[in-house]
Amino acid sequence: HINRRTADSEIIQNITIHPGETTVLPPVYLHRTPDTRASGVRKPAPGHPVNCRPGESFRTRFAGYDTQVERIWLARHVGPARISRTASFQEDPSAAFYYDREGIVTLPPDMPEGLYDLLIQTTGLNRARTCRSPRSVHVVQTDPQDPVFMTFGHLDTSGQYQAEYLRRLADIANLLAPDMVLVSNACNPAYVSGALAGLQMPHLITFGNHQFPGHQQWYGDPVGCTDFGPNLCILNFGHPWHVDLSRADALLTARANVPVKIVNAFEHNAPVTFLDKHRGRYIHDAHGPGKKVMTFGATPTQRAGKSSSSSFRIVRFQSTRVVSCTYGGSGTDPIPFDRESVPPLRVTYTPDNDGTHSTVTATVTNDLKETCPNARITCVLPRGTYRTDNGRIETTVESDCGTYTVVTVRVDLPAETETSVTLSP
Repeated sequence: HINRRTADSEIIQNITIHPGETTVLPPVYLHRTPDTRASGVRKPAPGHPVNCRPGESFRTRFAGYDTQVERIWLARHVGPARISRTASFQEDPSAAFYYDREGIVTLPPDMPEGLYDLLIQTTGLNRARTCRSPRSVHVVQTDPQDPVFMTFGHLDTSGQYQAEYLRRLADIANLLAPDMVLVSNACNPAYVSGALAGLQMPHLITFGNHQFPGHQQWYGDPVGCTDFGPNLCILNFGHPWHVDLSRADALLTARANVPVKIVNAFEHNAPVTFLDKHRGRYIHDAHGPGKKVMTFGATPTQRAGKSSSSSFRIVRFQSTRVVSCTYGGSGTDPIPFDRESVPPLRVTYTPDNDGTHSTVTATVTNDLKETCPNARITCVLPRGTYRTDNGRIETTVESDCGTYTVVTVRVDLPAETETSVTLSP
């Protein structure tokens, strides 16, 4: 197996295998990658990300007792390419308390799009450290006007087998390129956070009746609100609806003028009076009886929840309302994806997409019975200027080291076809 902390192989010695007998190996312990959980940063954090544009600002809170803030920066990796930018920081002394500091981070105007780790370097007498909040800052050029979500839930991700399925769902999401991924009723936060570490967009997640204790160490408080520009906010609510709703009520009341309010919930039976009061447009859930796709209340609120543990949905909005959340012309069906099946949306690269080839062809197979518009393909190439023979180039970014150029291409994927995109100098 691989030691995920050092990327070194580990070898188990002196294994004897006898014919016709079961051989039991000694335990194998996988080290958790340091970037699956926030370290020293209170906000933003996995499960409570921020969405912002280049040049915009957000608040951060971090552990910095008796230290000096030396540097704040954002970084992400695309294969071998590292992309980072230094941000400015204005401290708010009135918000500090004892071991915590707080202030405003402002992104530089040349900040490339992408999902970034937030890193804060502090120094002091015997207290030097780098605080880290992985994949918690999502940078976009424009806020979504008609947002798109990928949703799934109740996958029972408690071990390796289920985590591998979840990783394949993340690969599909990276091709479909929704604005966010909504996950409901998860189990083991260690496996979930690792399986979703490759997502190229933020995700919100709730832990329900199958939850493992301690999921807050990975994903924070079960209740929170994520803003995405002035027209969209998502309430993440990880409790049954019979509990006290005052905090959820306060979060949405503070966003009374936001036209599109979405709820990512553990269960679907939110009080209709609550949803009507806040004009909740859509609720995603993974638990409870009743029709999985239905509308209710005066707003009305669209429910499109989990139908099975081997499927997902793509939820599309237009003019503040859900216009599509089912598959194949059905009124209720999600997109099927069996645990053992080949992903219905997948990509291969020729030659390898590893930054060593200046001409790369990405071949995307779409087995679905519907077109996937505006899909995203990401290529890592030697530093240079590139063109595409299909679709449109969305972004071109040089790596910090100046060795690589990362190019993203947007292309429509017709139903039940293969689509090729070739990038060349």
